[in-house]
Amino acid sequence: MDLAFAPDGNTLASASFDTTVLIWDMTGLLKERGEQPRLSAGEVAKCWDDLASADAFKAYRAVLALANVPDLSVPLLRERLHPVSATAVQGVVRQIQDLDSGRFADRENASRALEALGELAAPELEAALRNPVSAEVRRRIESILDKARAAAIPPNVLRAVRAVEVLDRIGTKEARAILASLAQGVPNARLTREAKASLARIDRASQQRGN
Repeated sequence: MDLAFAPDGNTLASASFDTTVLIWDMTGLLKERGEQPRLSAGEVAKCWDDLASADAFKAYRAVLALANVPDLSVPLLRERLHPVSATAVQGVVRQIQDLDSGRFADRENASRALEALGELAAPELEAALRNPVSAEVRRRIESILDKARAAAIPPNVLRAVRAVEVLDRIGTKEARAILASLAQGVPNARLTREAKASLARIDRASQQRGN
């Protein structure tokens, strides 16, 4: 499943593996934003936990609550959000080579390592398929890619992406600086892509206000 907010935050699109897409009206929740009491530091930390929730309603309430207290949430997000490092995908090329190893154990270990990387390994795997490879290597790569596409977003990634939404809503210089840092991560990482998209939205909004 995948989620994406409209640039104005008024609607949410959810895409399921059965190819259906649902559009959710979020304006009711948005009206509640100004009515929320100010959060304590402990409640802000709880909201951070809620960003990883499988309950989309709870997570979105946390997004709104955090965006309502930028003086507390921005320092928290600066501390806890980090760009996806290139070290996260180190060894991908070697692991792909090991898919063709003469040792079964090496092939299995490489498959498991690449599966664990998920979408981070996808560009290198797709590039490998454009080259001549053995039937077994092709089968393994296609299986890894299929699993990556079908896998649910890990809670830690989901929380980071929702935190980007918080920073997007805050839109201050400090929030933008965090997004700029996140945008320097591994290009194909979901967090990197979301941070870049958020920066683009903030910049467009700034330009429109300047016109």
